Amino acid sequence: MNKLEYVTRSLSRGTNKKYETYVINAIYQKINNPNLVIETQKEIKLENGYHPLIDLFLPQLNIAIEVDEGYHQNEHQKEHDIWRENVINQKINQYCSADHIHFIRISVTSSDTLEEVNARIDEAANFIKDRISNIRLHWVTDDEIREKIRKRGSIRANDCFATNYDVINEVYGKHLKGWRRAGYKLLWFPVISDRVHEENGVKLSSRATWQNWYDGTGTIIYERSTDKRVNSDKKKRAINNFDDIRIVFAKDRDSFGKRIQRFVGVVRSDGWDDVRDAQIWRIILKEIKIPLTEEYIEKIKNI
Repeated sequence: MNKLEYVTRSLSRGTNKKYETYVINAIYQKINNPNLVIETQKEIKLENGYHPLIDLFLPQLNIAIEVDEGYHQNEHQKEHDIWRENVINQKINQYCSADHIHFIRISVTSSDTLEEVNARIDEAANFIKDRISNIRLHWVTDDEIREKIRKRGSIRANDCFATNYDVINEVYGKHLKGWRRAGYKLLWFPVISDRVHEENGVKLSSRATWQNWYDGTGTIIYERSTDKRVNSDKKKRAINNFDDIRIVFAKDRDSFGKRIQRFVGVVRSDGWDDVRDAQIWRIILKEIKIPLTEEYIEKIKNI
């Protein structure tokens, strides 16, 4: 996807709020930097199925812009907005190495004049341009991302790939256009569920045959089958095979809803949880060297 396609799709997606649309487009036009990456309606996945959306996120600067329309003006909503910013930053700091996100809030109500709103837009745009003046922005293409991964010789947590084929080619140093699952048994491409429906004391949104979810710390993945016979057989294997490892690429979606594979890490079987009736997979590595070799696999097993 080229810059024009990316920017136009970003600026036209996800909202029917007229004030928000005006403010976000105006800010982007005033900044006028073709290397600035924008993400509109940026979804942040939190516990308990709460997925707040950031109106405009600038990942290169760690700046989030929120357009506060009329309903944001009451005291209860203001308190909620502060709480929301805090939980988003806690999430970022818990699972990523990113810095604290700086939030800019722009108030717009029907009683405001165009001049008043434009003044707030100018203030936000000038703040962002001042931040940009201290760094060199670079629009990174997909090819550059892949080349960066190859040069450093490793895949790190949250590195993303478009398809399973791309994962295999990078992990094993192949040039495949198709693949057979039997040849790459270490790779695991699960859908990791959000925890929003109660089942056996655990909240899950997925109703698929296989259910996978994180524990509260993000260091364990639980796996179980909704087929009781299959799950019983799995329990026997889990109890007897504590050395099993998997390389996990979770199925996810990018900012436009397109499917991607996101690297989670290497997990080792750690037995069975009788309360959750699920196998325990403990994350032991969040970075792997590539291309993968038999010698390196044995080294991982001995960690």
